[in-house]
Amino acid sequence: MNIKSLLRIVCLAFAAQTSLAQESEQPLNCNPVQAQLAALERTFSPRSVDRTSLTLPFFDDFSRFSFPTNNPEIPVDWQRWEQNGAFLNNDFPVNPVTVGVATLDGLNANGYPYDFLDEFTYGPADTLTSLPVNLGGLDQTDNVYLSFFFQAQGIGNAPDDDDSLLVEFYAPATEAWIHVWSIPGQSSAPFEQVFIPVDQTYFLLDGFQFRFRNYATLAGNVDHWHLDYVRLNSQVDPQNAPINDVAFTYNVNSLLNPYTAMPWTHFVSNPVSFMAQSVEFYLANRSPGPQNVPTSYQAKYDDLSWTLPNVDINTSFFPGEYTGTAPINSNPTNFVFDTTVNDTCAVFDICFYINNQDPFAVNDTIRFQQKFLDYYAYDDGTAELAYGLSSAGAQLAIKYNSVIPDQLLGLLIYFNPFLDDVSENTFVLRAWTDEGGSPGAELGVNFAQHEPQYLQQGHNVFAYYAYDNPIDVSGNFFVGIVQNGPEKLNIGNDKNGSTNLSTVKFRLATSGAWNGTTIDGSLMIRPVFRAGKTVISDIKESNADRVLVYPNPSSDSFSFVGIGNATDIRIADLSGKTVHFETIRNVSNFAISANDWPKGMYVASIRMIDGTVKNIKLNRD
Repeated sequence: MNIKSLLRIVCLAFAAQTSLAQESEQPLNCNPVQAQLAALERTFSPRSVDRTSLTLPFFDDFSRFSFPTNNPEIPVDWQRWEQNGAFLNNDFPVNPVTVGVATLDGLNANGYPYDFLDEFTYGPADTLTSLPVNLGGLDQTDNVYLSFFFQAQGIGNAPDDDDSLLVEFYAPATEAWIHVWSIPGQSSAPFEQVFIPVDQTYFLLDGFQFRFRNYATLAGNVDHWHLDYVRLNSQVDPQNAPINDVAFTYNVNSLLNPYTAMPWTHFVSNPVSFMAQSVEFYLANRSPGPQNVPTSYQAKYDDLSWTLPNVDINTSFFPGEYTGTAPINSNPTNFVFDTTVNDTCAVFDICFYINNQDPFAVNDTIRFQQKFLDYYAYDDGTAELAYGLSSAGAQLAIKYNSVIPDQLLGLLIYFNPFLDDVSENTFVLRAWTDEGGSPGAELGVNFAQHEPQYLQQGHNVFAYYAYDNPIDVSGNFFVGIVQNGPEKLNIGNDKNGSTNLSTVKFRLATSGAWNGTTIDGSLMIRPVFRAGKTVISDIKESNADRVLVYPNPSSDSFSFVGIGNATDIRIADLSGKTVHFETIRNVSNFAISANDWPKGMYVASIRMIDGTVKNIKLNRD
């Protein structure tokens, strides 16, 4: 999509709305998940990969990680693609063929715009290239076809008419890429299947490859194309090519209600009340006939496991899409997380799986982690759009409930820039009582000025902001911010959630009244609590309490030891410019890559849970 067109649409929308409509959402400028994966990839040691050509059939439905990686936990034989700029996800498509798609957009493989400086730059963007495939010995009578499904936009941004998605084939004999198919930009529609014959002799050789490319605006996370269920095989009849697959189409992200995460000490106070009675899951029968599909789920914690067999059995699942229901804290399972496994935090591994007999088992299981740490969350951790208020002094509030008396320490907020970098704009934190469903009296006194931190690396892309002092809360309350300038700060909005309409309020400086938001989703603002953590004070630091850094000096990375009581770390050069910021919780040590830092001196400021800050000089040589 041309950014100028987007801005024109946004401006017209503002002109047509009242003063109360100074809230808006827009595409993201960066992709934090993609950036996070790229940063993680740089920490792995290179591994050797057998470059022998793949054989038919070639298949990838993107239900598991099939891109190049040195991650030792991902088998080499899963790989189907060369280096690329595509994003593997299940957040942007609408009704995918199976769970997981590859998304092409205006961001590079690191999750950043191809062009930061010019929002009007247009050209070739992402490329998704297959590994070489051996088609030697085949001819036109073998009916070799490439087939795939595509969708424009989904819940992302629609490609304009001058954008396009195209397919090219590589001819090993001539070492040339040849255009074989393309389609112009369009708005969202159901996934559509395409068949392309591979019938020329200069393609039917060992070393054949195919690639998907998109032409797009290069300045942001826009112009989305989603690819699914890519197959290359012989003896294909496009008029009779059944898929014969039953698969999940979406992830499940929580067994709780209404949260996706909450403090463990709050959960154990009344665990039954926070378990969802049931959760929905989504399946599709892409085969031509009915299937018997038993569904189950399992929870694990270290070496403990709880298996709930046959929670949903569809004995006659006809072709099409199906919404199933898994009982959680209801008959016959009555499942509640075991509260004896820990006292202050817990993380459970959850998987849903189906026991059908189709040949594509990789899309029969979906997994997530149910986290009980020190914060509440409505969102699933991934933003599809950004939410902002365009009014100086605007206040944004989101409602939560602390089921036990506790101390509110700070907020985790995910910010994402949109065209203009507003990282130097300021805001202050706020907390309010709940007065009839709207923010009431302020809780605590907060004067500290904060700035948006646009984090693209680290274990958590949320930035942590501490209240001036801990705030005692119990029951319903609101948390949020007051922005000083009129520029939108652009907070991540999880469009796969739907809690905003019941929890989010905003107030413009000139209106005086709190208004409910009209933009659905789940804003990515999470309150952080003391949550059972012990505060140690009035004790002199001993050698055992010190944060140690090694090696120092270093040319590639710094390892930090002794940070079990830390909340975040900020690394700045001597001019004060931040080169790295990361939220830390419940880890004793970790490493930060310094490969991209210029040589020189830096200061690592480590904020501890009691509010103190430890400053350590780093020498990047």
